[in-house]
Amino acid sequence: MRASVVVAVLLSAGLSQAAEKRAVNLPGARPGAPYSSAVWNGDFLHLSGTLGSIPGEGYPEDITAQTRQTFENLGRILEAAGSDFSRVVSVSVYLTDDRHYQAMNEVFKETFPRNAPTRATVRTDLAAASGFIEISMVAVKEGVEIRRIEPPGWQPSGAGYAYGILAGDTLFIAGLVSNDPAAGGIVNGDIALQTKRSLDNLGAVLEAAEMSYGDITSNRIYLRDGRDFSGMNEVYQTYFEEPRPSRATVRAGIMHPDLRIEVHSVAVKDAARKVGGEARPGAMISPSIVAGGRQFLAGMTGRGPDGYAPGDVAAQTRQALERLRATLEAAGLGFEDVVETTVFLTDVRHFSIMNDIYREHVPEPRPARTTVGTALMSPDALVEIMMIATTK
Repeated sequence: MRASVVVAVLLSAGLSQAAEKRAVNLPGARPGAPYSSAVWNGDFLHLSGTLGSIPGEGYPEDITAQTRQTFENLGRILEAAGSDFSRVVSVSVYLTDDRHYQAMNEVFKETFPRNAPTRATVRTDLAAASGFIEISMVAVKEGVEIRRIEPPGWQPSGAGYAYGILAGDTLFIAGLVSNDPAAGGIVNGDIALQTKRSLDNLGAVLEAAEMSYGDITSNRIYLRDGRDFSGMNEVYQTYFEEPRPSRATVRAGIMHPDLRIEVHSVAVKDAARKVGGEARPGAMISPSIVAGGRQFLAGMTGRGPDGYAPGDVAAQTRQALERLRATLEAAGLGFEDVVETTVFLTDVRHFSIMNDIYREHVPEPRPARTTVGTALMSPDALVEIMMIATTK
């Protein structure tokens, strides 16, 4: 494993740094928290999933107020990191109720009246019982060129977000679905048709950015129905040559009742791209892709050599983290190099148990993190964890 020197220096904005990783915590952040408010990784700032709680008061009672408060809380983190909303390139929105979509979208447009970032929006459970919305973000450093990508002939997104944003060598792509962005409207059909249409839309964004499917480093696949998993894979494997990108696939609500799939992707142009870990022949995913000074790790569940520990979220979290550790070590890295984590729990009541195990494995300064409740592709799996690490 690469040696990593951790320098515990606190600056006025509550920053600490380890190698090329620099954590940002707001003043008053509780010691030992399982995540940092945000983490700089070179040119990129990863912001943790943030909720709409008013500090010292709790949660407003309606989605509009909670969404505004969530963006206000994220704005404070951006300011502490020396950034602002104009530098945000990617947003992930997790809603507990589809009916909140329009109200959320109005506040999103207020927050980004022009030059909006890419965005994916899905319905999940949240760990905070009173929370209606959680938002995570990626921003880029001042001075890095931001180019908005729109395929020829596509109408602007009615929800106000960008289809793609190219920042340096990295293309952030919105959550893409089975629709016709040129003519407008949903392209309805079974999972095979909807997967093909979503991936064709992905190809159009890649082509407009002078990239290809081979540049994708990670995909997040959201399925409305877990029974569509095998049908999605049948089509998916025809678009991505081996070794395929890293990937997480979970069940989540999508913001139109006729849609069955949403694909949320990141691509990096890097001739030195390689697989981190051992990719099995024919596998739908690689354990990780190393490109652009980062390692993009696939979502790992707690499946061990003898299968899943039945109903034991502590054991499954340990096993998932051990699998991630092995993948990091294959690239000469460790948990100290992780800058962003996403945790999917089948039951958010397991949140505190997962946290206890996570703290044991992942040292301070901890990465940015988002934790949401979703069903996973195996009925026996209780947790899936996806990570990004810095290789610099």
